[in-house]
Amino acid sequence: MRRYLDSENQMINPTLKPRSKSALFGKSHSPVKARDARENPAITSKFSAYVQKRRADMEGKKQVEEEKFQEDVQRFFKQNRLAQRVKCSPALVSTS
Repeated sequence: MRRYLDSENQMINPTLKPRSKSALFGKSHSPVKARDARENPAITSKFSAYVQKRRADMEGKKQVEEEKFQEDVQRFFKQNRLAQRVKCSPALVSTS
């Protein structure tokens, strides 16, 4: 029944493309290719690369902040040592 109605509809309004010869004679199209045995599809690998880049950037930023902090600590120690030397210096002893 369905085929009959489809053929009648095609006479009224031809919208379907005619079938190819290979489909009519039962020949198969090109063989189905086996799917790649990739671990991740393209989108996932792009995302993982993005995450890896972000992680590397964040680790680099943490390392720079840690270096700045260590430089500040060293500068503070040097400043305090110099202040102690100046306080104990005999040149600043008052003679009055």
